[in-house]
Amino acid sequence: MKDISEHIKTVLQKHEVENHQLALWLLTVSKDLLTIELALRECEAYSLNKFERVENPHIRSVGLPSAEGCEIDIIENKIVRIEFIYGQNSPDPDICEVPLIIYKALLYDYYRNITPDNFYSNGQIKVVGQSHNFLRFGLWIEYYSNGQIKSQGEYRNSQKIDEWNYFYENGQRKAIEFYDNGGYRFGNWESWYKDGQLKWKSFFKNNEYSEDSFYWYENGQLASHTIYSENNKRKDGEHKTWWENGNLKTVTVDENERTIEYKYYDINGNLERKSNK
Repeated sequence: MKDISEHIKTVLQKHEVENHQLALWLLTVSKDLLTIELALRECEAYSLNKFERVENPHIRSVGLPSAEGCEIDIIENKIVRIEFIYGQNSPDPDICEVPLIIYKALLYDYYRNITPDNFYSNGQIKVVGQSHNFLRFGLWIEYYSNGQIKSQGEYRNSQKIDEWNYFYENGQRKAIEFYDNGGYRFGNWESWYKDGQLKWKSFFKNNEYSEDSFYWYENGQLASHTIYSENNKRKDGEHKTWWENGNLKTVTVDENERTIEYKYYDINGNLERKSNK
């Protein structure tokens, strides 16, 4: 395996492909890495016959700009089919040495967003996604250096859409967000501490805060409760915050979008300041 990887690096250098990490990563996403590398290295197209085409609406077929050399089918970043168009009769013998990822045109077209900066020092990729005309689209996944997913969601014209999930490095869910097809925030958003304790919960409508918004300390104690109207303003009435020990911290009274009364208590529950407007 090591000898094959060194061989591929040599060919990549010959073709002046700067992003070696990307090229090697695209190879290693397949569980049949050794079989594929050997077949590509020896131009043995018949060895690749077992990689049958998978009928799937999410399949992405990519080939050389000139339609020469080979064609690869990829589903969810896994190679599912490789086909040599010329096989051993290829006009360029170097085409048979490594897959079409050595071609800069493919790197710039399908993986425009991936640069050497998109990899951690240990070789783990930081982010996987697609872009066209410098606009993000489709599924994007960001990773931690240990390979654990950091964030996952879809873009349309570089705007987040639908459900987005975020995770801590230990795999524990960190937050969930929702966007409409225009990239506006909507619905219930939530976030959690590393131990799974709920941290924050808010409701959005038309990209603005609406209804109730809660924030909790890590010990589970409620830290604040704010009620919003549909225009992103706090509703008339009392809005409270608490210390981590459960004692009341502040009381704010709003009326006609103005604060008319404010009270502040110390951590022991003693009233320290009070103001009226």
